[in-house]
Amino acid sequence: MTGPRLLNLSLPKCGTLSVHEFFTDRRSAHELYGTSVLTAIALAQAHDQPGLVTQLLKRRYEQSGLEVDASGFLHAVSRELIVLYPNCCFLRVIREPISWISSYIDMLEAKARQLTYQGRLLNDRAARFEQFYLQRLSPSLQLSDLLNLHLWSGEQVSILIEATARYWARQTNLALEQLDNPQITTCLLEQLSITLPQLRHQLFSDMADQPGRQRDARRRHNISEHGSARQMIERYLHEKDFNQITNSILHQCEQLHGRLMLELHFPAI
Repeated sequence: MTGPRLLNLSLPKCGTLSVHEFFTDRRSAHELYGTSVLTAIALAQAHDQPGLVTQLLKRRYEQSGLEVDASGFLHAVSRELIVLYPNCCFLRVIREPISWISSYIDMLEAKARQLTYQGRLLNDRAARFEQFYLQRLSPSLQLSDLLNLHLWSGEQVSILIEATARYWARQTNLALEQLDNPQITTCLLEQLSITLPQLRHQLFSDMADQPGRQRDARRRHNISEHGSARQMIERYLHEKDFNQITNSILHQCEQLHGRLMLELHFPAI
């Protein structure tokens, strides 16, 4: 088989690094990209040129020889990848929405501190990150805005949470639409420890049952650091003191998650 064997279509903060680490003995990558990758994807999608994305993706895997790609931006080109690699296996991990929203905003805030200095972007990679990740939530959102997240008003935080929840909902709706696609393995984050060994056995029967590898499937994604931004967002989410629109989209997310749990036969907690 030529081309990649497993591509991860999950959002960031949904065990993407766990997937990469589980397959480190294979040709696996996590967040392998230059600024050209995110730029090309953004330009191709902005100008409705899917052929450019296809060429970019083909070149990516032909040049790298990757077997497993767990990068957190592949969800943005999932439709192109599924058509381009009909014999590939795809993984989509869905995380509970409230947990994901707080963790994702925390990641963005940490990136803001890492990639900006005195309110200015440090390099071209910072600009591409801002365009690809933040401006998918809101076209006007900038990394420098997040440097003062702790000073935001309740209404500003509410708008950010609403935009992030909508992004989660779009991806989860797509997951529900594609549950019958035999190429795609969909699981909840809580199921990842079981799903990874199953995928390994399916794709690479060697070493699938080693006890150490079974432990590696559980080692990382069940551990989560709570940064200051995450603590702040979780407090807002717990208090639920939002405007009607934000409360409505959060309720929709909870309903989508419940529907997905039923479809995946995951017992309600």
